[in-house]
This record gives sequence, structure tokens and C-alpha cells, in this order.
Amino acid sequence: MKTCQICGREVTDSQLAHAHAIYTENAYYHTDCLDDQTRINLTQHQSLPAQQCAGRSEEQERAIRNLLTFTELPSLSEITDRAVALADLACEAEATEAMIGGAPYLMPALDLVLRTRGIEPLYAFSLRESVDEEQSDGSIVKRTRFVHVGFVRLTEEK
Repeated sequence: MKTCQICGREVTDSQLAHAHAIYTENAYYHTDCLDDQTRINLTQHQSLPAQQCAGRSEEQERAIRNLLTFTELPSLSEITDRAVALADLACEAEATEAMIGGAPYLMPALDLVLRTRGIEPLYAFSLRESVDEEQSDGSIVKRTRFVHVGFVRLTEEK
């Protein structure tokens, strides 16, 4: 039986198929259990359960991805506007912390705007484990697994 690691209730195949539950790092989680968190994921990547980020709607994911994706050389004004828009999303989610990552030239502005709104920016620290898997035809497939270790805070621990 599949069981949510937070609430202990059963996780059904239907919940998984309709994004009401997720499976990651050999564990199952109901998305509504993760929604109770006050940490928002402002990266383009799905957060890991160990990172304890609140769930995101498809609309939020799309907005975050669009704000983090630059296809042309950005002006300082565009960088600032995007940092403000990302911080607005964090405020709407009533977040107290935000996991951030993306274009290095955006992070200082985003960090600053989040702090001015009372939201603690967090930078995820992960270890990368590389595994070579030999295939039946003798070829090797290299897989990388990211293991969340903790967050880098640029202020004193709470």
C-alpha cells in the first residue's frame, strides 16, 4: 500500500494521476499535505519533499518558469521587474521563506526584494551522486541523482 509520509493516509493511483499526490525519493506525499507549508519554491524545478515547499498550481508554475526564463540579454529594469513579480507570487502565497535559484544575475535582485517584504530567501544545497548503469547491450547509462542536504541562508539561523 502507498502511504503519505506526512499524514499516513493511503495514496491512490488516481491521486497520483491527477497530481493530488506525488512520488519522489522513494516516498509518497499528498499535495494538500505539502500545501500546509509556508516555504514557496521559486525555482523552475520540482521541489523535493525534504525541501518542505508548499505545492504550486499549474498557473503558478507557468508564471515562475516565465519569470525565470530569459531569451534575450535583460536590462536592469527587466531584472528588477521580474524580481518584484516573483516576490509578489511569494506574498500571494503568504510565504515566509522562498527557495530561489536560476539566472545568477537575477538572484541578488530577487534576494533583496524578498527581504524587503519579510520573506527569507533560501538557496538549496544538494549533493550530486553519479551512477553508471550497465545496459543489456553493454552500453553504459550515466544517471545523476540530487540529494537535498539543506539550505544556505545568508542571515543568521532562525
